[in-house]
Amino acid sequence: MKQTILKILITALALSSVSVYAETGIRTDIKAIRQEVRASTTERMENSAEGTDGKAKAMTAKRVDNRFDKMTKRFEATIAREGAIMIRIVSRIEKIKALGGKTKAAEKLVSEAKMHISEARTAYEALKTVVAGLTSANTATTTVTDGKAQATTVKKATMEIEKHLREAHKALQKTIGLLQGVSQLHNATSTKER
Repeated sequence: MKQTILKILITALALSSVSVYAETGIRTDIKAIRQEVRASTTERMENSAEGTDGKAKAMTAKRVDNRFDKMTKRFEATIAREGAIMIRIVSRIEKIKALGGKTKAAEKLVSEAKMHISEARTAYEALKTVVAGLTSANTATTTVTDGKAQATTVKKATMEIEKHLREAHKALQKTIGLLQGVSQLHNATSTKER
């Protein structure tokens, strides 16, 4: 009986030591697997963050380009329209001058409009260089404050262009107003000519 009890105890101890060994082996395996999963997860997150950051920067650059293209077309069209109006006014001034009308004030306003249009063109070219610098700059190194400073620079340049175009338009309107009274030149006679 003692021998059987002793055999049972020995086998129980042997089996219990095997299960303890198995549990510690599994625990170390689980720890290793967790570390591998964590490392691969953080690596995937970093890779996806880099891809997302690049996509966001590309979208921002695309938006800036689209906005500038629309602004460019609008300013170019406005400058072209004002130039065409000015050409028609100048030809009208020449006709009135040929008929003997007084056009000094109108010519002065036209020269003022020409000056404002040339200043608008100069400001427009400056805006093009500013925006070209913004789109070519590395957006990875720009911070929020840099972006805001660049946006205010662009806004100031556009406001300057708009101011000059408005002034040119006002000068042309005044010129048209002056020419309306002068363009109706007729020889003043009280009797009919035969």
